[in-house]
Amino acid sequence: MKLVLFIVILVASWFIGLYGWAQIIGSIQNAKSRGTQMTLLTILIWGAIIIGSFFLVWHFSSNNVIAWVIGIVFALVQTLRAGKIE
Repeated sequence: MKLVLFIVILVASWFIGLYGWAQIIGSIQNAKSRGTQMTLLTILIWGAIIIGSFFLVWHFSSNNVIAWVIGIVFALVQTLRAGKIE
């Protein structure tokens, strides 16, 4: 059961991180066309979602925080290596 919970947290954090990092990086890339307020709003919302997911994992399953870290870092590396950053 512990392994299943570890995998669920890993996949969920990867999914959140993948979309979160992509939104943050894309928002920064298009800051001139989107405007400062829209860019900051996107960064704040996705930053809050990523940080909130950390606190949820930490509160309910503190033994599996490493799964959250692995998922988020893997998603960030995937996003950075996607080749879409200009």
